Amino acid sequence: MTPRSPAPGSSRVLVVDADADVRNVVEDLLAGQGFEVHQAANPDEALLTLRLQACDVLLAPLPMLRARGGCLSRRARELRPAPWVVAMSAAGMRARRYEADATLAKPFMRTQLLAALRPPARRPGNLYSLGR
Repeated sequence: MTPRSPAPGSSRVLVVDADADVRNVVEDLLAGQGFEVHQAANPDEALLTLRLQACDVLLAPLPMLRARGGCLSRRARELRPAPWVVAMSAAGMRARRYEADATLAKPFMRTQLLAALRPPARRPGNLYSLGR
C-alpha cells in the first residue's frame, strides 16, 4: 500500500505518550508524510498544547484518555475545533467508552497509523478499530 499525503484540513497531530521514544518514532513517521506534529508527555501538557495550537488529531494511549474518568478526551472535545481522538491500545481494547473516535492497536504498522488519522467520516458514534 502506498502512503497517501495528508488530507486537507487534517494535517496537525498531537502525539501524547509518557515515553519520549514512542512520541519521537510516531513524529518521524508522520512528519515524513507531511504532517505537522506536536508532542506532549502527559494529559495536562496535551491540554495546554491544544489550547495554544489547534490540532486536527489527538493520538494518545488509552490509559491517558481514561485517566481521571476520561478527562483528556472530554476536555479536548470541548475545544473548537474539536480534534479527532485516536486511542492507542496495547491490548487492542475498544475505546468507545473513553470518548475516542478510533482505536489503534499496538504494535501498529505505518499504514495502520495513517489510516487511523484519515477516517472516512467524522460523525458522532462512528468508531473505527484499526490494528492487527
